[in-house]
Amino acid sequence: MSIYVFDMRKLEDDSFFEECYNNASKTRQKKADESVSHIRKIENIAAAKVIDMAVSEYGFREKDLKYVYGPQGKPYVEGNPFYINISHSGDYAVCLISDRESGIDIQKVEKNRLVVARRFFAESEYKWIISKENEHDQNEAFYRMWALKESYVKALGIGTSLAFDKFEIRINADDSAKVFCHGREMNWEFEEMTMPGYYIACCLQKDKLI
Repeated sequence: MSIYVFDMRKLEDDSFFEECYNNASKTRQKKADESVSHIRKIENIAAAKVIDMAVSEYGFREKDLKYVYGPQGKPYVEGNPFYINISHSGDYAVCLISDRESGIDIQKVEKNRLVVARRFFAESEYKWIISKENEHDQNEAFYRMWALKESYVKALGIGTSLAFDKFEIRINADDSAKVFCHGREMNWEFEEMTMPGYYIACCLQKDKLI
């Protein structure tokens, strides 16, 4: 498993944007051309760039990849030499490349969103968040939890069809995370990393449970 991070602010330089645009696949170029806002245009080319950073380590280029799609639209590289998944938030785009089914999410820590946690998260997750000593720590906990939950849904490849309160992320005493559904631990594991002001969560399918 490897994580690649790209600072999207670099694309504000016109010459660098043009270079990345020209190196992007026709699909990414088309998405950028059809973007309704400047930031969406940047995000689409950033996606191409961060994927290119990842797959070039394996001798591929983003513009040459061909995709097949799962039942609910999750893209897979044709021939399945590896699994890739991307996310973006704030100033960064990230790409996870691995040898197993996986998902990645990045969340920029912004304003307090406890109302969202109360409404959409599992009750135990909300209680874990508000158990933190102060508002700052609660806010950090919320965005960490959000990244974990998004990474799991993305790994499953089911979009928004799985409500956030239908599964539960539990944070263990050693600060590791596990996912449960109807009280049963799921066959997935998490890897996490942080950058100043950001949480990144990766969800990966484990080997079969013995």
